[in-house]
Amino acid sequence: MLQLVTRRLEAVRRLACVFLVVCFAFWQRYRWFDKSQRSRHRPRGAPRPRDFVLAPSAVPFSRPATAEELGDWHFGGRRRWLWFHDGQTQNGWFELGAAGGLRVEIGRSRGGSWWRRWSGELVVSFGRCHHVLELTQAAEIPTFRVKERKMKDGSVARAHEAKTIGKLDLSFTS
Repeated sequence: MLQLVTRRLEAVRRLACVFLVVCFAFWQRYRWFDKSQRSRHRPRGAPRPRDFVLAPSAVPFSRPATAEELGDWHFGGRRRWLWFHDGQTQNGWFELGAAGGLRVEIGRSRGGSWWRRWSGELVVSFGRCHHVLELTQAAEIPTFRVKERKMKDGSVARAHEAKTIGKLDLSFTS
């Protein structure tokens, strides 16, 4: 009888050890992986980021943006920027229009919107993202870099090294 009780207690102890190991593994996974790595999608009912809630997805391009609308982004009437997604090869362009209108030819995108933040950064929305652009101190051609990407649906953007830049298209005048 004592042997039977001893065997059962040993089986329960082993089962408890397995249970603790499994619990510890789940706890480590939860602790090691940041929430954005567990899921790219915004939980149902979660609020959208505040500064992008009122961002229109596309504003029709009617005419070029004015110097007042562009602020620091006004370069002698030039409003078309070349897009270099990998930082080296041009793969499209966008043109800033009046009242936030955007003419785009990058990938499959053909329209979007833009607005200027109080900090002077430009937010350009096309495709599935809002792209936060900041002017950089470059050589003779005005250049920007993509400082941040925010998904329009509120989900977390993929974490990757930001290489995307843009250069003012000096060969085009609106």
